[in-house]
Amino acid sequence: MGTCWRCRKVTGPVLHPIGEPATAYVLKYLQEGHSLSNALAKEVQTVVGEIFAVLPGAADTTKCLDFDSGSLVPPGEITIRDGNRWEKVSPPWAQLAANINDSLPDEPECLCLVEDFLSRPADPFLLRLNERRATHDEEVYVVLRPGELADWLARSSSWHFTCAAGVPDADLFVRDTLTSDEISNFAARTLAVAIQAYDGAGFLLWRRRA
Repeated sequence: MGTCWRCRKVTGPVLHPIGEPATAYVLKYLQEGHSLSNALAKEVQTVVGEIFAVLPGAADTTKCLDFDSGSLVPPGEITIRDGNRWEKVSPPWAQLAANINDSLPDEPECLCLVEDFLSRPADPFLLRLNERRATHDEEVYVVLRPGELADWLARSSSWHFTCAAGVPDADLFVRDTLTSDEISNFAARTLAVAIQAYDGAGFLLWRRRA
């Protein structure tokens, strides 16, 4: 573990091993989420897994333990809107999707369940989105096949989400609503979990160890 976060010259997005230093951050993030995140937190606590940072190619990996800060990437384009300062970032969406897909077996039942922390079932804008969704009480989940994940990530504007990928024991792809048991069972069969980090500039990826 002593050298896993030293700076390396890279030309594209990178999957960077972190391990134990990230566990507390991942657990805190999940415990502040909804039902799926809470169930996944129990898995991260009890199941042997590995944690990686998914970073842009320009990232300074000497700063990859500062999970709340985006300072590990060079400043992006700055715009001012309504008196607020906005910085453009380019997260490695495609790399994250590829890493998640690499964690899954080649089985048609594989599924990605994305917890949309900020949306509610009655939000009118959801009707304009071309995506399959399921709800649990006041929670909203996006239901995707692994091959759809990269496109969804690239067009998503959510800054707070949890993505879980695995092989469910029931066909959740056709569900409009999810029960607490279905969410818990899927969490127990999850092989990869991705959360946002680095102020939107990158991600943390937990993978169940085989």
